Amino acid sequence: MSTPADSIHFFSWQSRISLLLPVGFEEYQENASQHSVIYADDLDPADEPGARILAKCTQLFPGQQQADLKLAEETAALPGHQLVQREERLLAGFPGIAQQLNIQDDQGEILALEAYIQVDEQLFSLNCRAPAQHSTTYLPIFQKLLESIRLIFLSEDRPASLNPNSGHLAHQHLRLSAWLPEGWMPLEEKPELLRFYGPAVAGESGYQPTFSITLAEPNDYSNSDWMQQLIEERVAQLQESANYRLLEERSLQLPDQMPARLISYRWQPDDDHYFQLLQVFIQSGYRDFYLINAATLEPLAEEHLPLFDKMLENLRFLPAY
Repeated sequence: MSTPADSIHFFSWQSRISLLLPVGFEEYQENASQHSVIYADDLDPADEPGARILAKCTQLFPGQQQADLKLAEETAALPGHQLVQREERLLAGFPGIAQQLNIQDDQGEILALEAYIQVDEQLFSLNCRAPAQHSTTYLPIFQKLLESIRLIFLSEDRPASLNPNSGHLAHQHLRLSAWLPEGWMPLEEKPELLRFYGPAVAGESGYQPTFSITLAEPNDYSNSDWMQQLIEERVAQLQESANYRLLEERSLQLPDQMPARLISYRWQPDDDHYFQLLQVFIQSGYRDFYLINAATLEPLAEEHLPLFDKMLENLRFLPAY
């Protein structure tokens, strides 16, 4: 699994922008009145001046059009601002504007990369700044950041949302954002259980691979090691059953930095069918955990197991709303 272990997921309900940043960045300041949050990598007094990233969500007046382009043009026209490049591009699955600027101020020359996305009557913006002398370090970070962003539209009246352009699904009860491969469909079996079904496989009697996410509590969380106990009990069950064969058990490092453990195994329910399955336990706080179950027929494992890895890699967990 190619989990980006050097990246950390950040999200604030103020900006509603989910993003990935390298290890070393931290949330610096959240502003409820401005619906914004700032991230930085130079908060230690011993650090050299580094990067600042402002993520913001602005409520527009009804009927406002092209607010993204107008704000980009206004920013580029400010004194000391020189436009290097501007382009229209898809950002988080929506049409948006990205631009690079050189800014001259009292602190010297500044590298700036900005993104603006208007979705209905909301304007999402990202403003990335760093000293120009470190542009070779920070410009690739800022560019990768733009590729990572997701917009989260959840509310009490909208407990789930699916962006068909990007395949990203957000779910309020499960407190997560997930990625669905093309052709996969979600089904909420109950508020705490979401299952994704892949396309039916020709020649396999319409079989569909599955990937499910459950948010649960352990029966007993009085012991601080309850997560490890859950995993040990599951491994013991697999080893004791004649129909199951344990293939692998290992730790995972996800962008949310939450403790995670993967178990892969083979299941033979009868003489004619063999399945390969994954179970992933992800601890969320001191009394909740996510249980991920993914399953495919063994002849399809070479195709589907890398897909399951990518779906795991793209899970992002959200704080309570």
